[in-house]
Formats: sequence, structure tokens, C-alpha cells
Amino acid sequence: MLQSPEDSWHGRLNLRIINKDGRSVVDKSSQSGPLTIQHPFYPESDEVCHIYLLHPPGGVVGGDVLDLDVTLDQSGAALLTTPGATKFYRSAGPRAVQNQTFTVCSESSLEWLPQETIYFPNANAGLHTRINLEDSGRYLGWDIHCLGLPVNNEDFDDGQAHVGFSIYRNGKSVVLEKVIVDKAKSRYQSAFLQNNPVFATLTATGADQSLLDCLREKIAPASRGCWAASLIDDIVLVRYVGASTSEVRKIFVDCWHLIRPHTLKKEAVLPRIWAT
Repeated sequence: MLQSPEDSWHGRLNLRIINKDGRSVVDKSSQSGPLTIQHPFYPESDEVCHIYLLHPPGGVVGGDVLDLDVTLDQSGAALLTTPGATKFYRSAGPRAVQNQTFTVCSESSLEWLPQETIYFPNANAGLHTRINLEDSGRYLGWDIHCLGLPVNNEDFDDGQAHVGFSIYRNGKSVVLEKVIVDKAKSRYQSAFLQNNPVFATLTATGADQSLLDCLREKIAPASRGCWAASLIDDIVLVRYVGASTSEVRKIFVDCWHLIRPHTLKKEAVLPRIWAT
């Protein structure tokens, strides 16, 4: 799917979520272009709103820019997810970019649990995520990346993917990561990903050694890849490299069931959209 620069989209979505009389609500919302949300759902309690991020065109193509900016304030709590995979289609040259900025103020919490991101063969894509935490703000989220279309035996030899992820606490960086995959980096790609098309990271604040030990003890080994968990201060990171997005989703959901009660003091309640 090719698109000329003059046909490109620039979508923006800004949300502010607060707790109002015991119910987390979208206090402010502004948007432009093809980026929106469904009405919030409350499958577990009024305290946490479940929000589905929608991108009606169904994919991001060369020249597109999508900016998502979400703020949790005044003890707001939200779980954000997507109804389907994010797809970066092949490009004739221009880069497609999605920028995601999440600000979690003190006493607030955000769960960012999207479906996987698929980078089609010959895509030129940039996906940049920044988490800004203030004081006791809490974050639990994951990102799952698939290079090419392995189920169709289509690899990512000529594609480019620039993936950045960072966490800042009170303006100070605590996690900074960048993955660059392109032809010039192929030898490093081979070493880093071991020629696997899928890589993913789950991140959660408010963790400790007991949670890390629990994950290592109770989460089963991967059959089509490998996973490992580590602890940086109070941040647990679970990483996966392998060949199956369905496998890593199951691993991460199992991790989420263990992590959520520990860090957010809530039992895991699956978003309804995952059952469709």
C-alpha cells in the first residue's frame, strides 16, 4: 500500500483523565485527523476506565504522523488498549511516525496494553513512546513488535524500523531504549534479535525482588522464543524475543495477572475487546 506525501495523514489525540467523585473520566479531549477513542468502559469498577484507541484507516503509511498525548491526573486510573494490531505499511520512501506521550501524575495510574505493532516488508517506520511519571504515578504497559509477515514467510530485509521507549520520573530518565532495524544494521539485528521477527517488552513500576522472583517461578518458558525478567530500581522489565506474537501475548497476559495485584492492588480484568 503506497501513499504520496500530499495524501498523508497527521492525526492528533490529546486526553486528560481524572478521578471525579470516585469515577475515572475523560476530563478533556481534543483530536484532529484519524485518531479517536470509543466511549470509556467500566468492566471492573468506576475507579478504572477502559479506553479503546481507534485509528479508522487501519494502518499507517509513508508520510503519516500520529501523535497521542495522554495525561492521568487527580488520582485518575485508566487502561488503554487497541482493538487490533497497529500496522505500518510499506513505503516508497517517506517515514511513517507514531509518537506516544503518557504523563502519569502523582496518585494516578496508567496501563498501556495495545495489540502488536506489525512492520510490513519495506516499511519505513518510527514508533516513539515516552512515559513521564510524577512522584507516585504508576505505569504498567507493554509493546509487541513484529518485523515483516512471518506467517506469510515475508521477512523485513529492506524495511526500516526505529523504535524508542523511555521512562522519566520527575524529569529524570530511568529507562532509555532504542532499537534501529535496517539494512545497514543487519549484522547487529542478527546478534540482537537472533534472526527472530518478534521482540517485545513489558514494563511495570512499583516492583520489587519478590515480584521478580514470582515471575521467574510461575511464568512458563517460551516454546517459540525466549523471555527474561530483570529489575531496575522499582521497575520490572520482561523481555521476549521469538517467532510468535500470540505466544508473547499469552506470556505478557500471564505476567500482567501477577503484576497488577502487586503494583496496582487490583486483580486483572481483561478488556472486553480482547474477546472479540
